[in-house]
Amino acid sequence: MYEEGQSPIGAIKPTTTEPNLPQAYQIPTMRIAAYNRPGRWRGWVGIQCLAFCLGCMLCLGLMVVGIFLFGYLTDSIINSPNLQLLNSGLIGILCGAVFVTIYNISSVQAVFIKHAVKRVTWSFHSAIVGTLTFTLTAISSLFLGANDILLTGLVFGATSSAIGIIQAMKLRSSLDNAWHWALVTVLTWTTLGTLIIGVWLMRWLQPLNGS
Repeated sequence: MYEEGQSPIGAIKPTTTEPNLPQAYQIPTMRIAAYNRPGRWRGWVGIQCLAFCLGCMLCLGLMVVGIFLFGYLTDSIINSPNLQLLNSGLIGILCGAVFVTIYNISSVQAVFIKHAVKRVTWSFHSAIVGTLTFTLTAISSLFLGANDILLTGLVFGATSSAIGIIQAMKLRSSLDNAWHWALVTVLTWTTLGTLIIGVWLMRWLQPLNGS
């Protein structure tokens, strides 16, 4: 017989559970495997190219409709020497078209990464930051007297950088190295914008410049 309070030789003592172990309190962060694979940048380039094409068509259409409505509703203003009001109206149309365009193409991007972001917040913040950056950069470049290609490159570069940064900040909790998204955004939009919009504008404006 063993005395009270003693355990037999070889008996296994029960282990004490330690609730304060670190692993008991770790909350895993949700990571999206499909967007963390090594070749994810190829899909992102495709998303940005699609967004660029849709954005160009949408922005051009909005500007044409806006200018037509502005001219129809304010015919007396256009025929008057009040150029300041006319320029303000055209700038307002351009900024409105840019805002709506960025909002909608950001919504298209959110469709492909819907598990990582909230679409409305993602699109609204992108549109606000992008429109402000676009306006400030365009006005500054015009005052500096930049040519068409340089102007386009600066506008697309600055605008896509601002949008890419704000979007990458929203992706940090879901994607590894979320800054890769900002890099792809800047390179894709600046390259396409400069080569397509900048070169096209330069050739289209050549007859107006008498060259």
